[in-house]
Amino acid sequence: MRLNDYLASIQGTEQEEKLFEIIDKYKDDIAEAQGQTAQIPVVGKIVDAIVFLAERGNVADFLDSEYAELAQGLDVSVNLEKGMFNIYPGKEMRRKIFMVLGAVVAVIALLVLVCRKCRGCK
Repeated sequence: MRLNDYLASIQGTEQEEKLFEIIDKYKDDIAEAQGQTAQIPVVGKIVDAIVFLAERGNVADFLDSEYAELAQGLDVSVNLEKGMFNIYPGKEMRRKIFMVLGAVVAVIALLVLVCRKCRGCK
């Protein structure tokens, strides 16, 4: 399920309170992750969005923020009874990641082939 859709569905309910209880348990870990991922473009922004959600303590503020647009590409898996809340890249975001990785691998392979050919010419 999309993160924003999930948050909108629990807004103002008892589930919203349970969600923030779970997030409160992991505030220190989230803050540590924010420091470690600050220089990573996409991941850093996602962690910043989670920190913003945790600091605000309500879904409405998050959905009205600039982070809500970033969260459009994220999916969520939630089991509040077990205290599980997982955020991961959605289908479109994963497709883009694999395309970029594929392009990087193709460029590296091309460079290796060119280097081998040039060594053979000497």
